[in-house]
Amino acid sequence: MQKQLRKSLIVPLVILLLSAPEAWAKNPLFEHVFTADAAALMQGDTVYLYTGHDEAPNNDRFFEMHDWLVFSSQDMRNWQEHGPIMRATDFAWAKGDAWASHMVEKDGKYWFYTTVRHDDSKPGFAIGVAVSDSPTGPFRDARGSALISNDMTTQTPNDWDDIDPAVFIEENGDAWLFWGNTVPKYAKLAASMIELASAI
Repeated sequence: MQKQLRKSLIVPLVILLLSAPEAWAKNPLFEHVFTADAAALMQGDTVYLYTGHDEAPNNDRFFEMHDWLVFSSQDMRNWQEHGPIMRATDFAWAKGDAWASHMVEKDGKYWFYTTVRHDDSKPGFAIGVAVSDSPTGPFRDARGSALISNDMTTQTPNDWDDIDPAVFIEENGDAWLFWGNTVPKYAKLAASMIELASAI
């Protein structure tokens, strides 16, 4: 009975798979540039995709990321490139490494939370925040200093545990920052979006 049931299910499944239409999307989305760590923001009928921009040579085993790119689409098939929105060194306190980021809109402003390598005054990775009136920039450092730096989080001996930020905004407007590597962390953001309003 089980063999007959399996056969009766396998045949229609194989027919379905063989007759499946060609996928509409393509992968990778962008073939002319290497991107990493994509984060999406929906605004009306447009999706904005924020990415790191990897410029490492093909034989390199690590990343060479100096800036972030943004692309937009209204149909998820045709994408418009808006160019670099920022360089890691646009944060005067950073020395490079434009890593993972996240974008949110609040009160008509676009807040860009991102990972960069802090200068030697506070070695290690840090989280910066930039702001713009437009989802495509230009963006500027909103604080003049890191929002999160390696000296604020001492749970691990790593200097790369303050990476991969993401912001969640509740229906009541409260915003929370989540980030981390090896140890997940979070803190409430102040209404200004550039200060912490709670302990980590």
